[in-house]
Amino acid sequence: MQYLETQTMFGSFVRGLHHTTSHLMLIGMVMHLLMVVVSAAYRRPKEVTYWSGLILASLVFGLAVTGNPLPWDQKGYQAYQIETSIVGTMPVFGPTMKTLLIGGSEFGSLTLTRLYTLHVVVLPVLATLLLAIHFSLVRREKLMSNCATKRGVDLPIVALPQASSGADSLPYWPFQTSRNLLVFFILMLVATGVTLFGPRLFSNPAGTAAELELPPNEITLQAPADPDLPYLARPEWYVRPLYELRHMVPSDREVLVTGALPLVIVILLSLVPFYDKVVGQMVGRGLASILVLGLIGGSAWLLWYGWKNDHADPAFAKAKSQEQALASRALWLARENGVPPDGPVALLQNDPRVRGPLVFAEHCAGCHTWDGHDGTGKTKRELVDGVDRPVAGTAPDLAGFGGQDWLSAFLKDPTGPKFFGQTDQIKGGERIKNGEMRKWLEENVKPNGPLEDRHVRAVAALVAKESGRGDASGFSEEELKLGQEVFSGDVMNAQGEPLEFAQCLQCHSLKSGDPDGAGSGGLSPAPELDGYGSIAWLQDFVRNPGERKFYGKKNVMPAFDTERLSDRDLDLLLRWMRGEWARPEVQKNAP
Repeated sequence: MQYLETQTMFGSFVRGLHHTTSHLMLIGMVMHLLMVVVSAAYRRPKEVTYWSGLILASLVFGLAVTGNPLPWDQKGYQAYQIETSIVGTMPVFGPTMKTLLIGGSEFGSLTLTRLYTLHVVVLPVLATLLLAIHFSLVRREKLMSNCATKRGVDLPIVALPQASSGADSLPYWPFQTSRNLLVFFILMLVATGVTLFGPRLFSNPAGTAAELELPPNEITLQAPADPDLPYLARPEWYVRPLYELRHMVPSDREVLVTGALPLVIVILLSLVPFYDKVVGQMVGRGLASILVLGLIGGSAWLLWYGWKNDHADPAFAKAKSQEQALASRALWLARENGVPPDGPVALLQNDPRVRGPLVFAEHCAGCHTWDGHDGTGKTKRELVDGVDRPVAGTAPDLAGFGGQDWLSAFLKDPTGPKFFGQTDQIKGGERIKNGEMRKWLEENVKPNGPLEDRHVRAVAALVAKESGRGDASGFSEEELKLGQEVFSGDVMNAQGEPLEFAQCLQCHSLKSGDPDGAGSGGLSPAPELDGYGSIAWLQDFVRNPGERKFYGKKNVMPAFDTERLSDRDLDLLLRWMRGEWARPEVQKNAP
């Protein structure tokens, strides 16, 4: 689909036109049913024609349901999950039908193959055969328009046998045919306009650009189908009424909505030709009209109700913006590097910018936060004295971890809410919150100690440089030299006199902070800072934070072995934390 949209000549237009006309066909089908019922075009001898039309409508609906998931993006995939779950709740045949539609017990390549076969081969063949039968019935019953005659239009009338309505009629060709062609061309103009301008009007480029630093996406594809990615699923509009009704009833009565109600509607529509025989033509026509108008009105209200609730929900808008951002990200990666051999799902599964926050939310957000949330934008909240407020993490907020700003903020207030403020809520955490680091800062950093803000930022720059991050290369030699002096305790005041304070080298090991370049040789009583924040340092720390070169016996963080956190997910997590992911050239060169 991505290749068709972006590289095939007119591919995007052809696919868009196919998408638009499929929805117009469903709308036209409903309008045609209403016209047939209101004009009583189901009466004898047209019953079989009416029933063939109902079956055709079912096939058109089947084409829509089987075609929507074929791009195998999040939208179609998640919508088909809902649609098949609705089918599965139907009594007796529901579970079997669901298995047949899925191609097994789980969604996968067999599902896609089955959908493709149904949509491209089985249903079109059945629809074509039934359409030929339907037209032959129309011709046989001489369903010809007498509109021109009733309006007194001066047209040559061909002598024909009297139609079933008892009035002379015009032949189908060329009179009704020309009207059909006129309407067809009008609809095609509408479809072409929607295809060309619809994505631009209804997309959300602002959210896309803000979320993942990418240009606006006007392509209708969503991210590749992946159940591990967040997606707020909604079915297509033609299934949405059932979806809304399903959520309005208790779960134990769900089968009444998903199974009994559709069956009752199908039976009532099928019996329309018999209404006249039971209650008379006038009442029968009225009942049939009320039935169809009620279905259209009720469905329209349920659609409006669902859309109104969604668009009044800020969480819905945020989720859709994130989904649009993921779609743009996947399409940009596919343009840049092509679709990998592992399939389109690997585009985002192997992307630190997308996968990293999910790993963080799953494994880290129980204790840590990322700029106040769980990495994906969700914030834990609690009611305290009737006030809804965010829940503070019991471990440091890791947004910007290892950078100069993060380290400076930590050195100025290590027991603040962003760092170890809540760590004493964990068993043994008070040893870290109230440990030697806190005492050192209280004694050596202003206002109680001699070290100023420039000293703190200098030593933070010295440590931040160990990470090797892209943003850790802009420190001046003067700042790094001052950082080394602070770390080794060799700092002079304005009068050229040595400042009296406890040097960092007493507890921490850092070769770049030792004028002799020796470090402690692995014997430091506090975490070693050589390579601090680098990929290797972080990997070792996550795997074994209780190792001597980290927190040792004071450690309260659980170790994450390969069974708990795979090497691949750990690498994606760390690269996301460090800001290492592919970006457009415009973003790479931005300050």
